Amino acid sequence: MSELNSGNTTNLLTEIPAIKLYSVKEITLATFFGGILAGGYLMAENFKAVNNTEKATITWVFTFFLIALLVISLFIPALDKIPAIVYSAFFTILAGSSARKYQSGFIEDHINAGGSYHATGRVVVITIISVLIILSLALGAWLMMDAYK
Repeated sequence: MSELNSGNTTNLLTEIPAIKLYSVKEITLATFFGGILAGGYLMAENFKAVNNTEKATITWVFTFFLIALLVISLFIPALDKIPAIVYSAFFTILAGSSARKYQSGFIEDHINAGGSYHATGRVVVITIISVLIILSLALGAWLMMDAYK
């Protein structure tokens, strides 16, 4: 019995993680369909779930910075000529590569330890909410711009 408690043996009953995470694929797809806010939210929630609040905060700051740049770009007439898909592609690549670089390690460890992902339906709801928020911001910016003409 003392050998089991000594810490020198492998615990035969490994604990399955209670938390759920978002996959890199879900983060990438949510960013493409739901925008920067959806991807930023999912990444921040992953960091928060593994108790890395500092990186979660940095993720939120960077997300809001990118949203602010996107809203500001609405006021620059020359940028009207850039198709929306270019913005989507850029932010999707940025979110996917960031999630791969900063989160794939602990996501893989989590899954290998028996952990699981959040349900796809949850990702879809977050994506829809994100679209509604971004559209509200864009509409507000457009109304402000129209009011100053």
